[in-house]
Amino acid sequence: MRYAAALVGPLAVVILACKIHKLVRFGADPGGVVAGIGEDLAFLVVFAAVAVLVIDRPAGWGRAVARVALHLVTLAMTLLAVVEHGFFLTTGSLLDADLLGYGIAHFAALKAVYASETTWLVWAGLAGVLLVNLLPLWACRRGRLAALSGSARPRPGAWLRRPTVVYLATGGVVLVGGFLVSGAALPGAAEPLRENVFIAFTVGDEAPTEAAPLEPLATLDPTEEVVLDVAPDAPRRNVVLIVLESTRARSTTLFDPDLPTTPELVRLAGRGATIDALWTTVPHTSKALVSLLCGIHPRPQQEITEGGPEGMPTACWPQLLRDHGWSTAFFQPATAMFERRDQLVKNAGFETFVSRESLDGAGFEETSYFGFEDDAMLAPALAWVDAQPKGRPFALTVLTLASHHDYTVPEHWSRRELSSNRLQDDYLNAVSYVDHFVGELVDGLEARGHLDDTAIIIVGDHGEGFGEHGRRQHDSVIYEEGLHVPALLIAPGVTPGSHIGGLRQHIDVAPTVLELVGMPVRSGLPGKSLLAPEGHDRLYAWCWYGGRCAAVREGDLKVVHHFGRRPDEAFDLAADPLEQADLLAPGAPPRPEVAGLTADLLAYSAATERRYAMQIERFRRGLVTTLPPSPSRPLEVRFGDQLRLVGLDVAQARILEGDPLQVTLHFQCLAPLGERWRLFTHVIGLTPEAKSFANADHVPVHGRFPTSSWQPGYYVADVFRYQPSKPLPPGRYALVTGLWDAQAQGDAAATRALPLADGVEVDELRRVHVLEFEVLARPGSWGFGARPTETGAAPGATAPAASGKR
Repeated sequence: MRYAAALVGPLAVVILACKIHKLVRFGADPGGVVAGIGEDLAFLVVFAAVAVLVIDRPAGWGRAVARVALHLVTLAMTLLAVVEHGFFLTTGSLLDADLLGYGIAHFAALKAVYASETTWLVWAGLAGVLLVNLLPLWACRRGRLAALSGSARPRPGAWLRRPTVVYLATGGVVLVGGFLVSGAALPGAAEPLRENVFIAFTVGDEAPTEAAPLEPLATLDPTEEVVLDVAPDAPRRNVVLIVLESTRARSTTLFDPDLPTTPELVRLAGRGATIDALWTTVPHTSKALVSLLCGIHPRPQQEITEGGPEGMPTACWPQLLRDHGWSTAFFQPATAMFERRDQLVKNAGFETFVSRESLDGAGFEETSYFGFEDDAMLAPALAWVDAQPKGRPFALTVLTLASHHDYTVPEHWSRRELSSNRLQDDYLNAVSYVDHFVGELVDGLEARGHLDDTAIIIVGDHGEGFGEHGRRQHDSVIYEEGLHVPALLIAPGVTPGSHIGGLRQHIDVAPTVLELVGMPVRSGLPGKSLLAPEGHDRLYAWCWYGGRCAAVREGDLKVVHHFGRRPDEAFDLAADPLEQADLLAPGAPPRPEVAGLTADLLAYSAATERRYAMQIERFRRGLVTTLPPSPSRPLEVRFGDQLRLVGLDVAQARILEGDPLQVTLHFQCLAPLGERWRLFTHVIGLTPEAKSFANADHVPVHGRFPTSSWQPGYYVADVFRYQPSKPLPPGRYALVTGLWDAQAQGDAAATRALPLADGVEVDELRRVHVLEFEVLARPGSWGFGARPTETGAAPGATAPAASGKR
C-alpha cells in the first residue's frame, strides 16, 4: 500500500493543486474550493483503490505487467493534468477531448505555437513528473519499499489488519464526502471546474448545432445565389481591405483617446467614417476571414472546413469582382500552411496570394512564430498595385500579423511603456507597430494617386483578452474585448470625420464593397452595407471552440450562452460596457426576453451549421457514384479482389516549390475493405537532388470518406492535396500508391496486395507508380502563391521593385 501511495500521491498533488489554483483564479471562496475538489477527491480514492489491487498481487509476470501498465496510466494522467493546466494558464479556457484531439491532429501546423509557450521551466516540470513516476520503482529496487512492495504472496486475512482497515475507512469517508461536497455552490465562472478533468475528457459536452438528416441530393442546394444590381455606368473603384490581426477596439486611440497606440487610425478616421459598434463573428482569424470576404457567418465548428476543397456555400466578393474584371490579391506575412490559408483565400476567389513562403524576407525580422514583420509585405503589396494595367481596377486585401500572440515587434521599432502589465504592454506596442504599417500603406496608395478612386476598409479580425473575464488570447473570448473591433471606411462620398452607428458586423463588409463599386446586393447575403442608415436588429457570434460559448446582441442587451457548462450571462452594454454586472446573477430581477434571444441564437447557429453540412455532403456525394468516371489519364490496376484503380486527374504535373500537388485517383470498390485493407500513398524521389521518400498517406476524399466506408460497386474519386509542412526540394518525383493489409505481419511488400497492372510500373515493394511530377524552384511571378521579385511589369510576368527590402 505504501507503494501505491508513492505512485498515486504525486498525481493527487498535481490534480488538487491545479484545481485549487483554477478555483482561486475564478474567485471561489474556501467553501467553493472544497466543492470544486469534491469530485477529484472521489476520483483519487477510486484510483488509489485500483492501484492497491493491482500492486497487491502475488509475485510473477502478471503483477510486473500490471505494475508497468499502472505506471504508464499514472504518468499519462499526470501529464494530461499538467498540459490541461498549462492550457488554462495560457488561454483562460479549459482543455477538453475535442481541443486535445485537434491539437494532436494539427501538431505539425501548431508546433511553432507550442514552442512559443514551452520554456525551460516547462521542460523541467515535465522531467520532474517523469522522475516522480519512476521513484517507486527505484525505491523498490533499492530496498526502500521492499517490505510493502508485494514481493511475497499476501497471507490470508491480510486485508483485515488494522492499517488496512484504517486506510479503507478513510478512503470511504473521503469518497462519500467528495461526492457530497461536489454539489455545493460555485461561482458561475467556476462551474465547469466542478467536474474532474479526466471524467470531463471521457464524458464530453453537449453538441449544440446537431444538423438534421439531409435530404436527397436532388433537393440539396446550400447556395443562395447572390443577386447584384450592376450599374453599367458606375465608377469602377479600387478596393483595399486592411485586416488588423487581433486588434480590439478598446486598445486603439479611436476608442480610448488617452491611449496613444493608433495615431494613424485617428488620422485616417479624419478622412472617412468610424464604425462605432462592429462585431466579429468568431474570434479566430480564419473564421473571421470567411465573414469579411464572403459576407456570411462561418461554420460554428472548430475545423476550418471553409478552407477545404468543398469551397464556400456562397460567392465571395473577391470572386464577384474578379468575374467583373477586377485584379484581386491577398497579402499576408504569415505562413500559408497554417489552417490551409492558401486554400481558403483561393476559395474566396483571389487570383494572387502572397505569404511568408513567397515573400523575400531579407532585411526583415521574423517577429512571430507564424511569419515576418508586417513591413516585409509593404513594398511587395504596393508593387503589385503598380503592376496592374492602367484602366483595370484592383482589389487588394492585406492581413497584418505583429499584433498576434506573442506580440513581438521588430527590434528597430521604438517601444514605449503603455501598460504596467508586461504582456499587455507587448500587445499595445504591437498594435502601435501595426498602426504605423497601416499609415505607410495608405500613404503609399496616396502617393500613387489612388485615394480618389479607391475605397479603403480597415477592420480588426477579432479582439484579444487579457483576463478581463478570466480568458486570454481570443479563441474563446466572447466578451467585448474579443468581439468589438475597430473599423474605418474611407471612400469617395463618405463624409470625413463622420461616424456610422447601429449594430454592424463583419458580414457587412461584402455588401459594402459591392455597393461602393456599383454592384449593390439585391439578395443572397445576410449583411447590410455600412452605408445603410440603420444596422442589424441582432448580432450573432460564437467562440472558435465549438459548443463552448456564443453571444447575441439586440440593442444594448447582450446575452452570452455557455451551452450548459456554466450559467448564462446578460449585460446592458450602454450602462455596463465592460460587462461587469451580470443581469442574470442570483438575486437579479428576471429578464424574460433572454430565453427568446438564446433560442434565436441557437436556431441561427444550427441553420448555419446545416448550410455548411449540406455543402460538404453535396461535395462528397459528387465524388462517390455508381457511374464510371472519365479520368484524364485512364489506368487499369487491380488490387486482388478488393479494389480497382481506373485512372487519375492531376491539376499540374509541374509545380513550384512549396505549392501543393493536387491529384484525384479514381477507384472502383469490388469488395468491402472494412478496417483491414487501407490505401497508402507515398512520394519517392527520382533524381539525386530530390527528397528520397515522403509519406502522403491520407483519409480519402480530403478526409471525408475512409476506405472502411466504401461499398462494392461504387466509384470513389479520391481528391487529395499533398503539401508537406517542409516543401519538397526541386527535382523529379513519383507518386506511388497501393493497398496494404493492416492485420498482416512481415515486411512492407508482404503486407501489401499484389497489384495487377496493365501498362503501369509496379516496383518490388508492390507500389504502383501512378504519376511522375516535377518540383521547380520558384521563379518571380504574380501568380497564386507567387514570389514577388524585382523585375518585370505585370501579372503573369514579374513585378517591379517587389522584394520588399528596406
